[in-house]
Amino acid sequence: MAQTYTKINALSKGLAILNIIGSSPTPIMAKDIADQAGVTYSTAMNNIITLEDAGFIEKQGSGYIGSFKLASIWTNRMSYLKRRKQVIQDEIEVLDRGAE
Repeated sequence: MAQTYTKINALSKGLAILNIIGSSPTPIMAKDIADQAGVTYSTAMNNIITLEDAGFIEKQGSGYIGSFKLASIWTNRMSYLKRRKQVIQDEIEVLDRGAE
């Protein structure tokens, strides 16, 4: 019998909140996070505390920003894409030489 998987709604809310915080160019207040995520203030705060405890966000003044841990994920992704770009460019060069 095939395994069935389901979406975890609580995780989806947390990721939506992380996305809101990570996408904000300036620290964003919890009330604004809750409003943008469409969740209650207490739900937003529970997620914020969890994300902060895990090191993905940090408090700055009266708002929250993405942490260096969050930035390192993006840096790793960019490094991967740059390596892939080089591999693709090398493959194109080989194909171009073969077409001559």
